[in-house]
Amino acid sequence: MHDNTAFGKGLAENARDALKPMLDSGKVQIVYYDAITPGEKDFRVPLTKMRETQPELWYYTGYYAEAALLVTQAREIGITCTFVGGNAAINDEFVKIAGVAVAKGCYMTNEPLPADLPTPEAAEFLKAYKAKFGDIPSSPWPVYAADAVNIIAYSIDKTGSFDGTVLADFLRNKVNGVPGITGKIGFTDKGDREGVPMFLYVVDDQGNIVLSK
Repeated sequence: MHDNTAFGKGLAENARDALKPMLDSGKVQIVYYDAITPGEKDFRVPLTKMRETQPELWYYTGYYAEAALLVTQAREIGITCTFVGGNAAINDEFVKIAGVAVAKGCYMTNEPLPADLPTPEAAEFLKAYKAKFGDIPSSPWPVYAADAVNIIAYSIDKTGSFDGTVLADFLRNKVNGVPGITGKIGFTDKGDREGVPMFLYVVDDQGNIVLSK
């Protein structure tokens, strides 16, 4: 299930494409593939349609505000299957909106959260972040934003240019294994980050988002 945004639909399509070998071999089956409308508050119509397909696992690739309402309303109409959110679906706000009773046991595919980053650069960054803001971020995006700023500065320094075309070409073709807060940085010829690990997280009984075991 996605939300028709560029991000949410793209992640759903990527997940479907990644499953193709298992789909072709008959190991798995996609029983439901559709979108909800972001910003709405009542999702019982699409949820009822999904319930009829009797899914064993439900992967939602949209954002947390809708995700929290979706899970809450799904449980109310008897959908009990495991819920997995994409990396925009589950965070502290998701837990607050849904409540711990609903949120616990929900999973999330995500880049490593800040506390789980193993690099010395991450330890240094998080120490400085906590000193300034009082706690480390609950999502990876402040850390990736810092890496984004740093890699752009690195590219400007190496090329001596502020031209976007020059920098984009350098990032795609010359940046490889540059140390970053989130690990070594490199890009594909399409401009996607290479080598980013994906972890599976789960909301525990206290409402904390922790690494799944």
